[in-house]
Amino acid sequence: MTLTHWPDGIAFEAVGDVPAELGFHSASMLKFLGEHAKTQISLPGSPGNWFLPKGSIGPETNYALLFGRLKDEKARNATKVYIGRDIDIDISNAKPEIRRLLSSGLSVQGAGCFAAWGANEKNEVRGFVLVVDTEVSQLDQRACIDRFVPSSLGVLPVFSNLSWSKYEGKRIPEDEPFVDESELVFLLRASAYCRDVLEDFSLQCPAAILGDVYRHHESTLSNSETVK
Repeated sequence: MTLTHWPDGIAFEAVGDVPAELGFHSASMLKFLGEHAKTQISLPGSPGNWFLPKGSIGPETNYALLFGRLKDEKARNATKVYIGRDIDIDISNAKPEIRRLLSSGLSVQGAGCFAAWGANEKNEVRGFVLVVDTEVSQLDQRACIDRFVPSSLGVLPVFSNLSWSKYEGKRIPEDEPFVDESELVFLLRASAYCRDVLEDFSLQCPAAILGDVYRHHESTLSNSETVK
């Protein structure tokens, strides 16, 4: 396995029955994470139409987020959903890779969440489609987006939870840990550095960089404690 990357950049489009808030959330997250991944992110079309409902996928789009209601309960319980059979969107003007992904079926990834991407043997991604069933709760819709926007850039959104039973004499609830989300940004930046500077596409490269960063932080903290 090698590092996932988008050599041609990403042209993102939210289509279907787009909830404006989730459409904006998706685009802003992708834009933010894309900058750390050193991946060019664009939104084709007029800004005034970015998060409005759309019945078709545009010709520039290689990253489609489709919001829609699946046609029946059978589709919601399926392991794959297909364009036309399970959900409708006009793909006549879409890129060939996007048409292929939608026609080949999108695999279930969770409640109301279906995804497919096209990558070659070098893990170069040319197309990605995420379908969100608007019949599931907004919490589930957002969970789908929060998982797959980072995943589409090659990093799984796995975070460290840190908890303390007490802090300065105060009891801390066990269900309120500190969630360290910095690891996601670290991995994206390290992966980009490995690809673009070190020309190392191995999965071990960003892991090694993170190890060096954490050891540096540990050394810095130890030195500051010594100075005290």
